[in-house]
Amino acid sequence: MMRTGFIGTDFKTIDYDKISDIEVTVSVVEKMYNVGTIKFFSGRTQTNDGNTTKLYDSWSAIEKPYDVFKMVKQTSVNIKTDFNYPNALRPDINPGYNTKYDPKE
Repeated sequence: MMRTGFIGTDFKTIDYDKISDIEVTVSVVEKMYNVGTIKFFSGRTQTNDGNTTKLYDSWSAIEKPYDVFKMVKQTSVNIKTDFNYPNALRPDINPGYNTKYDPKE
């Protein structure tokens, strides 16, 4: 969930299964404050004069950005895997990929 807005407050959500690309950047200024930016691509694009550009959503000033990146990426993979290969539908002799995702958490 992302919160934006200066005067008003806007919220936007992206489902984990929609995230196709995730990036971490740490600029020189961010490095001085031990923070970074995590950018997400969920398929949104913008076309101007025939040129298509990917639109990224981002979290800025994130402490331990590489750790947060790993958690978001692992959760995304787990949810996509559970969606495509639900544990409950697998036979006991072939359990397949066993994720750590627990929707109760």
